[in-house]
Amino acid sequence: VDPTTQPSHYWTWRLLAAGFKPAECAVIRGVEPPVVLDHALRAMEAGLPVDAGWFLSARMQEMLGETIGPGTPERIRPLLAKLPPGTRYE
Repeated sequence: VDPTTQPSHYWTWRLLAAGFKPAECAVIRGVEPPVVLDHALRAMEAGLPVDAGWFLSARMQEMLGETIGPGTPERIRPLLAKLPPGTRYE
């Protein structure tokens, strides 16, 4: 892979995929922690596999699954009030 042709989010994704925690990726890449999440979302939009476990605990993933239910919700706003305490919209 030619590093000059890869977008910035690709390199953050590579670190996440290699097992680095998001906070570690932020330090390594010299970006703020929210940028790591943004890069992961961009990587997912580009078709790269992103693991929710990079950002969410197994319990949080389970709670979100219970809140959202099966399938893809048509609207997210009605779900916001049902999210587990302390969960941020992002």
